[in-house]
Amino acid sequence: MMIISFFTTIIFGLLISLIASVVGLSNSQNKGLNLTEKYLSPDGRIRRIVYASRIIILDIVCLTFPIIIAQYINNDFAFKIILIITLIVIYGLTIIQSIKRLHDIGTKGWYALLLFIPVINIILNLILIFKDGENKTNEYGQNPKSIA
Repeated sequence: MMIISFFTTIIFGLLISLIASVVGLSNSQNKGLNLTEKYLSPDGRIRRIVYASRIIILDIVCLTFPIIIAQYINNDFAFKIILIITLIVIYGLTIIQSIKRLHDIGTKGWYALLLFIPVINIILNLILIFKDGENKTNEYGQNPKSIA
């Protein structure tokens, strides 16, 4: 039990550090936007580093949250319900970030639905992480690099 508590403390410390770095990266490119517009709206564009950072944070939450919740909930049914809700929320946030990144490379956000197809989702994520965005303003907004 002590080891799990130590592990969760370390994970939360790393998570807070990552969140602080992402907020620092995204504040310069999203001046004047509130938290909802930054993270919950599929409108706009985000850079590769912001996309990768947000996906890493969501992955860490997805991996550590079940371990933490399992310590406090003894009912299997309640644990499964909380886990399903958490995974739906995290996957929804991942789709929103993918749509923003697709906008940055100049394609429609509907391509984010390809993330539901095994193997293709890996290829799409690699494209989203490594392909540079359009250098000019496109129909989805201004170039995030020019805002920074």
